[in-house]
Amino acid sequence: MLKKMILLAFVVTLFLGCDKDETDSAARLPVPPTTTTSYPSGGFILGTVNGTRANGDSFQFSFNHVFYERLDEMYFYENSYMDSIFCLSMHRIESGNVPAPALNGDVYLNFESSSSFNAFTPESVYADFFFAVDLGNGEILRIDGFPIGQLGDPASQIVVTAFNFDPVTRIASGDITATLAPDRFNGISAVIELSFQSNPMFTFVNRMNPTGK
Repeated sequence: MLKKMILLAFVVTLFLGCDKDETDSAARLPVPPTTTTSYPSGGFILGTVNGTRANGDSFQFSFNHVFYERLDEMYFYENSYMDSIFCLSMHRIESGNVPAPALNGDVYLNFESSSSFNAFTPESVYADFFFAVDLGNGEILRIDGFPIGQLGDPASQIVVTAFNFDPVTRIASGDITATLAPDRFNGISAVIELSFQSNPMFTFVNRMNPTGK
């Protein structure tokens, strides 16, 4: 009987000892860092959006995007006619948090010219807009648009009202107005008036023709 009691006490002690070791091991596991990172900021794309919903209600809001995921870029390519097309592009996002929110507003602008970087006059403009505005009643107003503009075309969805590119500092700035036709999903139409200023443009080197035109 004494031997059975000693054996039982040993088993209980061994069991409790293992449980304590597992608890201590779990407590010693490394804890993931809780540091907060963000995208860099610089330059800006800011403005106002005036629009109308499908039910006729009007809305207005402003935006000021200063964060970026990639560098502002100046580059060129050859079109199907073997003409050199010079391009300036920039992109700004609403929130600089990493990871970014699920609905993170952003604006992308791309200007093209057949002249040169030293005398850049935009002949066409492409833009990509995404806005998500919390209306405070359980609804989120979502606006997507991909307007394109051609210089001198009265039917253009984008009008460049001011533009400047300094080839020395490589900074582009200006103002544009973009018109978004009613969205086929939610019937939203909008007019976007914005101002922009880039960081110094990063130069993309074409290996086939590194000196440009």
